[in-house]
Amino acid sequence: MLALKNINKSVWIVIVGFTLFLIILNALFPIQSDSLGVGYGGLKAAIHEYMTWNGRFFELVGTAYIHYLAPTLFFSFLNSFVGITFVIAFFVLLFGRLPRQYSDSVILTIFICCLLSSSMFGSVFIWASGSFSYLWAYCAIVLVSLPHRLFWNQPNKDNSYIANKPLIFKIPLLLVFIVASFCAGMSNEVGAVLAILIHFIVAIYAIFWAKVKLPFWYILGILAFICGFLALYFSPGQATRTGVLIESGSFMTIKDFF
Repeated sequence: MLALKNINKSVWIVIVGFTLFLIILNALFPIQSDSLGVGYGGLKAAIHEYMTWNGRFFELVGTAYIHYLAPTLFFSFLNSFVGITFVIAFFVLLFGRLPRQYSDSVILTIFICCLLSSSMFGSVFIWASGSFSYLWAYCAIVLVSLPHRLFWNQPNKDNSYIANKPLIFKIPLLLVFIVASFCAGMSNEVGAVLAILIHFIVAIYAIFWAKVKLPFWYILGILAFICGFLALYFSPGQATRTGVLIESGSFMTIKDFF
């Protein structure tokens, strides 16, 4: 509670203001065709989606459980919560701390203005399918990256976030971290590749330059993330979708890129 009291009022104004703005937008804008008339699909629908069209984790969750809630006010609040969580988590990823000062509120405002000026804003923050594929995915990728980021804030790199906790708490925390990292890695192709590349660069820096021994949980989180990406990349549905996109000319292979 003391930590929250030390946050400048201007930061709260930006956070609450942007959250309310997102709630209003999500509540007012019409539901897109992807979510219209969608029922409660459950696990069976998610498996069918994975095998036939899309391997992205949050799209699977949406197909199974959330798409049918998109027309409701509940989804407006839920999607807005994910949106503001992404903004705050991205700030922590950059600076290694929560926004507290007036200058931090200025940085948050600039970041939000950059998001609002993007032509993709509506399809990412309001459209349900777009939110699942991008907003929720990038929020998850940033969140599972925070333990790695905060590890580098420790002067002696002693892994105190987990190492000093009793075993009964340490194992559940590690399991949650592994599962979350796997799901995040499976959430979006481009975001996952970018995160893996950054992890690789930081690992090279740690081993050969900083001479820092990376803890077990740190490495395990990265491996789980990579496994999640592979589950997405080699999913049968993703291969089908890629083939359709290549035929339509809206997909570029790695070979074509180079």
